[in-house]
Amino acid sequence: MTNTVSSPSLPLSLLQRSQNSQVSEDCKVKVESLIQSCWTGDATQVLLPKNFKVPFIGWHAVESTMKPRNQYDWKAFSWGRNMPREYGIPNQRKIMNLNRGLFKQMGNQHNIRFQDQHFLEGNKIRQFIRRPDGKLVRFFLDVPFIITSSKPLESIDLDISQCSGIPDVAPLNPVAGLQEENVYELKNNFPVLSSQFIHPYIHTVFRHNSGHIAPKFLPDKEKAKCLIQAYAAAIGQARLLYGSDISGDLRTPITINSISTNGSKYMVTKFQLNSLDLNSSKPNIFTYNPDILDLFEFCGYEEGRVAFSGLNTDTFSLLEAMMIGDEKIPEAKNKMSA
Repeated sequence: MTNTVSSPSLPLSLLQRSQNSQVSEDCKVKVESLIQSCWTGDATQVLLPKNFKVPFIGWHAVESTMKPRNQYDWKAFSWGRNMPREYGIPNQRKIMNLNRGLFKQMGNQHNIRFQDQHFLEGNKIRQFIRRPDGKLVRFFLDVPFIITSSKPLESIDLDISQCSGIPDVAPLNPVAGLQEENVYELKNNFPVLSSQFIHPYIHTVFRHNSGHIAPKFLPDKEKAKCLIQAYAAAIGQARLLYGSDISGDLRTPITINSISTNGSKYMVTKFQLNSLDLNSSKPNIFTYNPDILDLFEFCGYEEGRVAFSGLNTDTFSLLEAMMIGDEKIPEAKNKMSA
């Protein structure tokens, strides 16, 4: 669908910047305070969606008549238990405040100027692309948080022969599962309107997994959504830089970081657009961290008191290496120059 090869490993230069980044005690305290503020200290309280998947309490209000019962995990939820709706902080607000706060904290730590990087909130990306069989595919995505930069990201230095090949689903059509719609206006939409802006380059795009009802954070699904989101953003970036009629292989690849998170868990990926031709012999590249990263273990209330545990500084360092410009981490720069 995107003519992309993948590799279960992030670029070596990115990993080196992450390993060389030092998290001070003062930074740890500020990040812990930020997380607690977002999860428990927000004064915003709204009526949350009704939780119809109540965690298992040892019995079911409505017993299943399915025989045998071991065809599903009957201890996952207490089916039929009617719980009242609760007031609380919406997950989308928690995650948005956290990512914004993390970016500001990282920026202050590395003296990021407004001329270097900034962020955009509440974005939509709509891009059309024509498949080799003539079908028109529309990517219409909500991108809640985008980091923009005055400089493009460095290209991915990777041997394509070491990547997994492009999946072949023949005789099925790769877009067979997409819903057909009638589109009367083929108009692309991109958050950055002009290449003359002070931050014309998309640096990192975020996807927020903000579900309230039995939320799941599955690696394969999150990686797939990161890929689609980065692909749509890269197409828009290429058309912004080279014109709306750009086609075929790009003179200079477009590289974008793509991150999916539910606040405590992060899936980090990196995408490089080499060609808009889905039949090109120069495929696009998608690299990702093979495991889900935990920023913290728990933040909430225990016995009526705010409790926090398990801040993972390695995850913070990797996010810092991805979200902050390459030249802004002196330890990595010194090591690479040596």
